[in-house]
Amino acid sequence: MIAVVTDETEVPTYSATAKLFVQLGADSIGLSARDISESRSISQLYGDLATTRPILDAVAASDDVPFSSDELRGKIHVDESRSFIEITVVYLDPSVAANVANITATTLISELAARQIAQIAQFQDSLEELGLTN
Repeated sequence: MIAVVTDETEVPTYSATAKLFVQLGADSIGLSARDISESRSISQLYGDLATTRPILDAVAASDDVPFSSDELRGKIHVDESRSFIEITVVYLDPSVAANVANITATTLISELAARQIAQIAQFQDSLEELGLTN
């Protein structure tokens, strides 16, 4: 007779998702098919950016995140197949999963804003060099 004893206790995991809507154009009235297509392309680019080392390092540096950037890489999943970016975190504690998903989304938004401000400043500098400002 052979007896097999196993521990079939599963540890529950929870997922939390932060959704970001990406839209090009001034407002939602009169969006063209091109606007929607470009928004989807930008979503993919931004989604890829969400799991880069600088973003993950910034998220890991938060006092509320108990993971290193390398650990985050295995916990954060990004879906950017539509005009939404969905940042999902799976973890044992639902509040930690939600917190990390939200911090990742906030960090991504901050990084994108900083990049846009830097591009505007560079454009303004170029205009000044050309003497095209007042």
